Amino acid sequence: MQANGWSSFTGSLRVESGEKYWEFRCPKQFEDRFGYNNGPRASPVIEGERVYTYGSEGKLHCFRPETGQWYWKRDLAAGFKVPQDFSGTAATPLIEGGLLIINVGAPGGPTVAAFDKTSGRMVWGKGKEWSHRLHFSVARQEL
Repeated sequence: MQANGWSSFTGSLRVESGEKYWEFRCPKQFEDRFGYNNGPRASPVIEGERVYTYGSEGKLHCFRPETGQWYWKRDLAAGFKVPQDFSGTAATPLIEGGLLIINVGAPGGPTVAAFDKTSGRMVWGKGKEWSHRLHFSVARQEL
C-alpha cells in the first residue's frame, strides 16, 4: 500500500522484473493534521488467495492477489462513525482462524471487531472505550 497525492493504492509487482501485475487506486481525503505523512500506516496482510488492506481512512478491502479483483470491501470509518484521529487508521489487521480482527476505535464501540475473512460480515464487536493497547486484550477474551 502506498499513497500518492490524493489517492492510496495497492498493487502487485512481478518478482523477476518489478513490472506491475495490477493496481487498485482509492481516492482519499485524509490529511495528517501534523503534516507528517498522509499514510497508509497499516501493512497489508496476505493469507492464501486473499490480501487484506486497511487504509488510513478506515477502508477495509479484500483482494485476489493475482488479479487485484476485490472479493469485498467495507468502509469502517463511515459505518461506525469513527472520527479522524491525528494519524488516521493505523492498525494492521490480525487473522485468527476464519476471522479478520480490526482495531476499529468507534466512539461508544466497538473498539475491536472481528469480520468473517471470506465475506467481510461482522461476526462480533467488543469494547466501548478506545485505547491503542486495548485491541489484543479484548480479542483474546473473545477468542
